[in-house]
Amino acid sequence: MTYRIFISSVQREFAKERKALADYIRKDMLLGMFFDVFLFEQTAAQDRSAQGVYLGEVRDSDIYLGLLGNEYGFEDADGVSPTEREYDLATELGKYRLAFVKRASSARVPKERALVAKVEKGVTRKSFSSFATLKKAVYEALFRFLQDRDVVNVRPFDESFSLGIKLEDLDANRIADFVRMVRAAGKVTFPAGISTEEILSRLGAWDAATGKIANAAALLFAKDPARLRPSWETKCVQLWGTAFEKPFPSYHIYRGTVFEQIDQALDFVMSRVDHWVGPRDAAESAQAPARSELPVEAVREAIVNAVCHRDYTDEGSVQVMLFRDRLEVLNPGTLPRGWTAANLLSTHDSKPHNGILATAMQWAGYVEKSGYGTEDIVRKCKEWGLQTPEYHPSAVDFRLVLWRQEVGEAADFTQVGEVGEKVGEVEVVRGRGANAETPVKSRGSVRSSRLYPPVFKGVESGGRVVRSLRDMILLSVMEHPKGRLEIAKELGKPRVFGNLVRRITTLLDDKLIELTIPEKPNSRLQKYRITKKGRQVAKLLAGHGTESAT
Repeated sequence: MTYRIFISSVQREFAKERKALADYIRKDMLLGMFFDVFLFEQTAAQDRSAQGVYLGEVRDSDIYLGLLGNEYGFEDADGVSPTEREYDLATELGKYRLAFVKRASSARVPKERALVAKVEKGVTRKSFSSFATLKKAVYEALFRFLQDRDVVNVRPFDESFSLGIKLEDLDANRIADFVRMVRAAGKVTFPAGISTEEILSRLGAWDAATGKIANAAALLFAKDPARLRPSWETKCVQLWGTAFEKPFPSYHIYRGTVFEQIDQALDFVMSRVDHWVGPRDAAESAQAPARSELPVEAVREAIVNAVCHRDYTDEGSVQVMLFRDRLEVLNPGTLPRGWTAANLLSTHDSKPHNGILATAMQWAGYVEKSGYGTEDIVRKCKEWGLQTPEYHPSAVDFRLVLWRQEVGEAADFTQVGEVGEKVGEVEVVRGRGANAETPVKSRGSVRSSRLYPPVFKGVESGGRVVRSLRDMILLSVMEHPKGRLEIAKELGKPRVFGNLVRRITTLLDDKLIELTIPEKPNSRLQKYRITKKGRQVAKLLAGHGTESAT
């Protein structure tokens, strides 16, 4: 974008400075990219009055740049000079105004002295004594203009004011939620009745002198963050295998505040990996030991890092990709200068790309301790018995890989019971999503003998392919619609069970199946039919065959 500058002054007094300043702005490597200059003396002859020309140019310009000296200049019938007319119109139209006053070598005429006083009341002005000092002052002022609009990104994006956020753009409910999270985390104290301005000020997102609000406030509390930047989103996709290939079993785009995106992305992943619990030990605890295929703390930390440290000036988005063998989290942005992936494998100084966001995350309990997150991910995955996570920084983005659980032998796994049902020494607890059907290795009597899949969909183990409950439901409705009870009986169950309902819900969410009576979702006659997208996935599943075992 090019901004037009209108240079206003008494032409006779500043003839040399006007031309030299226009040439300097046009030829400067940085300023010439963003600014064009209007000089009245360089316009072609027109069938318009001089006043009509220069006032028209004020209207069409973005910036008024006034040079004030000793002389007041030509006066019209009302005794007002063109310079004062131009300044008054720029003020009336709300133009961005810059004023530079030459140090007087002789007494200013009274009207010019009055104009200088008038300008000083309306805008901060800079003085100059030579063209060299004028050039420096103009460069600094125009550079600040670009910086405030985030055209030149000197400050981190979350600390700049380029979005022009106002208090009315922020959501009071989201701010109240943040206060509750901060109080629950207990890392800082927020007094009762704390104002929005005070919260923003403590975060470093409020300039008390100007009333400006930093961009971070939009990411944290805006009513509609995606309206400000469509790329502020997190894309989550579940993949069929180990390569990025369609069709996708599940694909969701999450928008909203950074907190909401983190929560939704975490739920997406953890509802699509496996979960199980071991036997209770009454002597030690009434709670059965629970385990997920991936440590939730490591997954959360990976997503928090991606959302918190991404480059928000980039048009790319955060991507969370759940492959058959791994989880990849990718975000636009690079490591601090001089850093490599090796820096992330040990304790290091915290150098957040977005300092205000990092502070808010820590206060709200999303980050435990600055500088330890990447090391914690490695440690937690190793403690979980997983392969060491991998960090892959590049010149444009950053990718983290968390490896999923090894599949093991299918014969070692047997499904035991339904949700919350105790069978022998094991109580089965199911996850909330697509791939939460991991059979629990039994220790004791087992009542059910039908095999539901271990760990990964479509994984070949010992020459056999095993299926998840979600896949089996999809295959069940491939030929013709079925109700819940019909599907349950086809799976060898006498009645509808809780995990079946949850798997049907995720299939509906992912648009792999649909209701036959959508206007009456709770109808007793309701059935489920496969969609075009679901048929693509089901054909891939059917191509691998099915497997059951006793």
